[in-house]
Amino acid sequence: MRILLINPPAKNVISSEIPAFVNREIGLLPPLGLMYIASYLMKDGGHEVKILDALADRLDYSGIGAQIERYNPDLLGITTYTNNLLDVIAVANLAKEINQNIHVCLGGPHIKAFPLETINFSSVDSVIPDAEELVFSALAKTIEQKKRPYEIRGVIFKDNGRIIDTGIEERVSDLDSMPFPARNLLNPKNYRYILSKEINITTMLTSRGCPYQCIFCSTPKGPHRARSPANIVEEMRECAKLGSDEIHFVDDTFNVSSGRVLDICEEITRTKLKINWSFRGRVDTVTYEMLAKVKESGCVRINFGVESSSDEGLRELRKGITIEEVERVFRWTRQIGITTVAYFMLGCPFEKKKEDILRTIDFAVKLNPDFALFNVLAVYPGTALYEKGMRSGMFKTDLWREFAVSPRKDFILPVWEEWLSRDELFSLLNTAYRRFYLRPRLILRTLGSAGDFRGLVRKLKAGISICKL
Repeated sequence: MRILLINPPAKNVISSEIPAFVNREIGLLPPLGLMYIASYLMKDGGHEVKILDALADRLDYSGIGAQIERYNPDLLGITTYTNNLLDVIAVANLAKEINQNIHVCLGGPHIKAFPLETINFSSVDSVIPDAEELVFSALAKTIEQKKRPYEIRGVIFKDNGRIIDTGIEERVSDLDSMPFPARNLLNPKNYRYILSKEINITTMLTSRGCPYQCIFCSTPKGPHRARSPANIVEEMRECAKLGSDEIHFVDDTFNVSSGRVLDICEEITRTKLKINWSFRGRVDTVTYEMLAKVKESGCVRINFGVESSSDEGLRELRKGITIEEVERVFRWTRQIGITTVAYFMLGCPFEKKKEDILRTIDFAVKLNPDFALFNVLAVYPGTALYEKGMRSGMFKTDLWREFAVSPRKDFILPVWEEWLSRDELFSLLNTAYRRFYLRPRLILRTLGSAGDFRGLVRKLKAGISICKL
C-alpha cells in the first residue's frame, strides 16, 4: 500500500506572537511526528511510505500536486497545527481534485483540540486525535483490506454522510517498543537551527507527556512516559551514524527528573558516544552536579522557559519556579560553559502597565543568557488562560472554535488585551529584541560563537533584521 505523509507549506499561516524575522531566521527542524509514523507503518505493515516536507523542499501547491499525482498514494496523512489549518485544508482539497479515491487523514495538535470540527471538511475522510502511530497503522491496514474502520479505536471517520467516533485509543506506555523515526526518508541537509553551530542537526524525543500545569500551554496533559537511557543512547548513536552533528531533544520538558538526566549522561559516557546535544528544560530540577554531567557528556545548549521577571508573575502563570532558582541556574550554567537560551513572554495578565513589561526586558538583559526569545503571550485553545478569558468576557465568543469551523487567513491571534492594546504589546516586543541584542558586548560574543562562515552569515542576517525593527 502506498502512503504519503505531508508536512504542509506555510503559505497561509495565521498571525504569530513573535516577529516575522524570528520565524524566518531561526531555521527548520525535521518533522519528527511524521518520521515516527513512517517507521511504525513500515515495521507494522510493510507499507511503501514517503514523507513530503513541503516546508523543507519549498514547494508551492503546484509542486505538491505534482508529487501527489506522481506518487499516487492510497492513503494521505497530513500534520495539522492550528496555525497552518488553511494550508492543510488546501492540500487535502488538492489531493481530492487529483484523485477522489485517496483517503485523506489528518492528525496533530489541532486535531486533539478540534476533532469533530475538522472531520466536517468535505475533503477530510478521517482524523486521529491521539496515539497517531498505532491508530494510523491500523487505519492503513483496514483501508488496504477495503473495509471501514469500525473496529479501530481512536479514529473519527465518515461513512455515508455519518460521522463515526470509535472512542479513545490508549497511548503507548512502553516507548522503548517504538521503532526509531525514519530519518532516512528525508534529506538531513534541509534542516538547520540558528542557535546551533552545527550544520547537520536532528531532533529526538526521549519522553512524552507533561506533568506541569502552566496556564498558557496548549500541550495535551497526560502521564509522563519516558524511554530508558539505553534506548535513548542507541538512537543517538544511530543519528551519529547518519551524519548528525547535533541532536536537539524536543521533549516538552527533558529534565522532569535530574536523576533521569544523570542516568542518560552515564549511559552516554559508558558507551563512549561523542555527539553534541541540547534540550528544553526547567530550572527547578537543575542541580550543579547535573549541569556538570550534561556538559561532560556533550550537552552544548539548554533552552529554559523563564517567562516572567517576578515571583508573582511566575505564580500566576503556574510555572512552579522562582526568580531565585532562575538566577542561580543561569549563573551555574555560565560557570560550567553551556550555552543558554531564555524564553520570555510579554503581555501577561499581571502586567498592567508598560513599565511592568519593561521590567521583564530589563531582567532579561540582567540575566544575560546567550540568546533570548521574546514573544507576546498568545492565548491558545485548550489552555487555562483561554478558559479564563472566556469566563471573564475578555473574549466575547469562542474565537478558536469559530476559526476551527471556518478558518480564514485574516484571523487575528488572540492576545491578552485587558491592560495594553495589541499594538502596544507588539511595539514593546520589538523594543525587547532591540534592547537585548543590540548591545556591543553581546554582538561580539554572538558573532564569535557563530562556528563557521555560514553560521556567521545567518547571525548577521538576523542582526540586520533586528536593526530594522
